[in-house]
Amino acid sequence: MEVKRVIKGNVERVVPADDLERFLKAGYCLVGEDGSVKDPPPPRLRYEDINGMSLAALRAMAKERGIQGDSLKKSELLELLT
Repeated sequence: MEVKRVIKGNVERVVPADDLERFLKAGYCLVGEDGSVKDPPPPRLRYEDINGMSLAALRAMAKERGIQGDSLKKSELLELLT
């Protein structure tokens, strides 16, 4: 059975290749044979970093992350993005 290494934060797992897609959807990143992380997730912004952003900028960031934020208030967007 083929296995793959995945990592999320400080948790590293060895998973069957059949389950790889499930772990990738859950936010894990694939670890290459040389130990490099393939497609690391974008760094999460601290609340203070995005608190001063405009509503339009927050909506654009939400759209980049696949969140439909057109009808959300600024406070709701901040909660989803942090």
